[in-house]
Amino acid sequence: MTTVATHEVFVYLSDWMGRTVYDSSQHASGKIVDVLAQAGHMFPPIRGIVIRLDSRKVLYRLAANELNHWLITDALTVDPTKYQPLEPNEDEFLIRDWLWDRQIVDISGAKVKRVNDVQMIVGDVSYIVHVDVGFLGLARRLGFERSVKTVAKLFGKSLQDELISWKYVTPVKAQSGAPLRLSVQLTNLRNLHPAELADVLEELDKDERTEIVRAVGAETAAAALEVADEDVQKSVLESLTADESADILEEMDLQVAADVLEVVEEELAEAMLAAVEPETRDDITELAAHKDETAGSAMSSDFIQCHPDDTASEVLEKVRILAREIESFLYIYVVDDNEEFKGVVSLRAILTSSPSTPVHTIMHSRIISVTPDEPLEDVAELFSTYDFGFCPVVKDGRVLGVISLKHSFEELLPHFWKKRND
Repeated sequence: MTTVATHEVFVYLSDWMGRTVYDSSQHASGKIVDVLAQAGHMFPPIRGIVIRLDSRKVLYRLAANELNHWLITDALTVDPTKYQPLEPNEDEFLIRDWLWDRQIVDISGAKVKRVNDVQMIVGDVSYIVHVDVGFLGLARRLGFERSVKTVAKLFGKSLQDELISWKYVTPVKAQSGAPLRLSVQLTNLRNLHPAELADVLEELDKDERTEIVRAVGAETAAAALEVADEDVQKSVLESLTADESADILEEMDLQVAADVLEVVEEELAEAMLAAVEPETRDDITELAAHKDETAGSAMSSDFIQCHPDDTASEVLEKVRILAREIESFLYIYVVDDNEEFKGVVSLRAILTSSPSTPVHTIMHSRIISVTPDEPLEDVAELFSTYDFGFCPVVKDGRVLGVISLKHSFEELLPHFWKKRND
């Protein structure tokens, strides 16, 4: 133990496990086997201890200054008349049961770690502050900490605790099969970059992935699965119900959704398609119908279009509404009453024009586009030549979709590479 301030110390959970508690007559009453904490806080406060009696476990809820008194007297004295059945409240969890040897997500590094010990600060207010994921934490639990440090010193090494602040910790498994309800921890997961969350999912097993995906929700899960490996996509979606998988599918970029349907089992793919909204289903089906290595296979049907007579302010209002559903765009595609493609207007031109400016006066009518059957090699050539960020896919004068360099980079990269080395 290291003293921080008067009557306030850092304590490892392993320091308490197996310690004897006494009644007021100093008769041994039982041994501590776990500690109760309350979720929903940045640092969960300690609410009680679990004591093993001869044949059962009981819960002893701690009074306001009881832990502080223990620090002063160094005697763990309890009142056996206050023993309760071991029934934590819905927002409480048992630290040892939930965390020891369990996997957690280290949000600060977006890595999956295994917990070897838990560090608490004990005093007037007591709460969890860190988890220990290092070798020294395991040695402490097994009673070999001093020996390990001595051996390390002989070899000129200095072992340090490997601590992660609780505010960066998200347990992978819910306690006793209950849903993850730690709001702080879920917020941490949802704030991860999709690629980081995808990396986390790749380190977990099938059941753990499913639990995390269900906990973070369809929108966050979709963003992560869009950039995850195919085996992770398959594992997660096949572990969920068809309705749950369909909810995730609807949140995905349409082109990625079409690709995902080719990864999962055919029966699930059909059930997922049947469960999504009809409009989304039609879009995904159309994208899936295009041959591989063609523009149609790489395009997205998420784009914004307007009429030549629309004003800049009308287009801007449309952008405000649709931007919530479309991840990225630089251009608005101009079509007439017959849906014929007439030109493009940049978002920059819209923003810098007078609100009453008609679109047809600021749009570009010289259009460079590709057909849905265009080979990706030719598409890559256009992106390279014209430095595109987006390229429309047009058939019979109508815009079917848009190829985004960002979303299609993996498909186009081999062709960029080939061109560079020709």
